[in-house]
Amino acid sequence: MLNEDLSSQYEPFKLIVENIENNAAFIGAGIESRVYRTDLASGSYAIKIAQKNARNARDRIKDRGLMTKSKINSGMKAIGINGLEQFVTGSIEDCAAIYQFVDGIRLNDIDVINTEVITAEQKEKLYQTIAEATEVGLAFDNANPSGANAFYNPINGFTLIDYSEAYWPVTYQENWSAAIRSLGPIALQAFAN
Repeated sequence: MLNEDLSSQYEPFKLIVENIENNAAFIGAGIESRVYRTDLASGSYAIKIAQKNARNARDRIKDRGLMTKSKINSGMKAIGINGLEQFVTGSIEDCAAIYQFVDGIRLNDIDVINTEVITAEQKEKLYQTIAEATEVGLAFDNANPSGANAFYNPINGFTLIDYSEAYWPVTYQENWSAAIRSLGPIALQAFAN
């Protein structure tokens, strides 16, 4: 649940979020959130603002506060898991969740990558990331096979950015399948062996 530390950590972002269009650079949107980047002295951050008219599979408008609470709760579960986008703070009231900005190449932004540069250690780190995420009750987006939910950095390897609380008992195999889809076409080359 949210605590006092989260509120105090959110304070530097409050004014940015209140006038997000003028204070941060728009970097993309998904079904649930619009994402912006801001740079502060303490680092670079991705600010996820819950969409006003996001709809679920049954075409019902989702509650922005509940979407934000889910982003915050899943982000808190992911803290310290190497290979997942790291949560910083958030505000249900402002419908904002703040994450550390991921440094790397978004996999849908590249046409071809020489998959031979992906090391065995980076692959092993991805397997470990998925195992740890599964263990704490996180699930990966299974609906986006474009590579939009993953980044690759030649030094740090893979980072997955679209995960949520699992509302059912998710298995490692289910999470592996969803995470591989998140990597997009590169997965077929890099993980075929």
